[in-house]
Amino acid sequence: MLHDMMTHQPRTNMIIVETDKDSESAVFNHFFNLGIRPTFLNPDSTTIDRYVRAQDEPIFVSKIISQSPKRQKGSPISYAKLEKILVDIRVDESKFSVYQGQELSSIFENAFDTFIINQDSMLRYAGRRTAQDKLKWFVLQDPSES
Repeated sequence: MLHDMMTHQPRTNMIIVETDKDSESAVFNHFFNLGIRPTFLNPDSTTIDRYVRAQDEPIFVSKIISQSPKRQKGSPISYAKLEKILVDIRVDESKFSVYQGQELSSIFENAFDTFIINQDSMLRYAGRRTAQDKLKWFVLQDPSES
């Protein structure tokens, strides 16, 4: 989805699996035992720089932040709403480094031009990530100034 909103296309496709904090290790071990690689459990910025960037389709397993905007639509598996994805790529700069700089501005501009963004939901989630002011500043600034 994000690739459709970008100017330059990254060579990687990241898969993010978020789960309850008590299930992180079990989900990671399940993927590992099934031979699903490369899978990373809560990678820090050093791990991302050294190992993840070289992968074509890395999988991140991490805990979901409570009250994350998500949809379920009759499925037992929920998926992230665009509002959550926008906040995450703005806040987790090391994890989502490929989406930073001018690409981040392009993504936000295209998202707001193309989709109906629930700004209240986005700001509420940013507050859960203690990044509400950072997101407000970014969204309200003139995209040509980034």
